[in-house]
Amino acid sequence: MEEVGMEAYDGDVNVHNRIIELYTSSTDDETQNRIVDQFKKSDGKLRVLVATVAFGMGIQITNISIIIKWGAPKTLMSYWQEVGRCARDNRRGLAVMYPYPRSLTGSDKNVVKHWVLSLRRIKCV
Repeated sequence: MEEVGMEAYDGDVNVHNRIIELYTSSTDDETQNRIVDQFKKSDGKLRVLVATVAFGMGIQITNISIIIKWGAPKTLMSYWQEVGRCARDNRRGLAVMYPYPRSLTGSDKNVVKHWVLSLRRIKCV
């Protein structure tokens, strides 16, 4: 948090006032629970969550409107599941993927070709 300083908080420097958080499989259980609780609240202060796929496991949050995916997933099904967290509240949503060369090396070549040909058509609605 020191990189963003006071900009990471809405009010006093307190974990409950953070507007940005990081959630990974190494995040301790207490912090994971706090992040999920804050992110679920429509009036919560948390607005941006940088997370690994560990965040999506079994979590039901309906008001996510933007998902930005850094790197290509290994399969089209895993991408579908990851962006499936978007727009569950029947509002429009946006899912964006930023693949980088190294992220494509473990992906199925046919899947990568399909993504390149269909990226303009993939929308989260």
